[in-house]
Amino acid sequence: MDDDAQPMTRRQAERAAEGMRALAHLTLGQPAPAPEVFALLGETGLMLVRTSDVLRNLGNGVRMSLTTHHLVEDDGSDPGRNTVRAQALLQQAASLIAEATQQLWDAQTTLAGQGHNGTRASGEEIAF
Repeated sequence: MDDDAQPMTRRQAERAAEGMRALAHLTLGQPAPAPEVFALLGETGLMLVRTSDVLRNLGNGVRMSLTTHHLVEDDGSDPGRNTVRAQALLQQAASLIAEATQQLWDAQTTLAGQGHNGTRASGEEIAF
């Protein structure tokens, strides 16, 4: 990633984080009927797929920086060692997100046939 792309990349990450913060706030303690959850899971699943891609890309990019930048560690240790470890950790995080994404798709599939006929009246009995 060249130096000109860094501020734009950071801004996109900040926007994504802000979007997820807003979504977390909007969904907190609210009823969530299956048709709406189904749609949100679809978009959230795509976000997770892209997050996994970003983590893999960052892992590869940090590894490539070993050959393009003069890296140093504050304590004088070998920067290559920490860079390789960071790449491995990012790859592992990407894999875990991919697993979580599959769980999300499974939850979405489970809700696929559910609808609703409006909201319940206050005090109406619920049978499960």
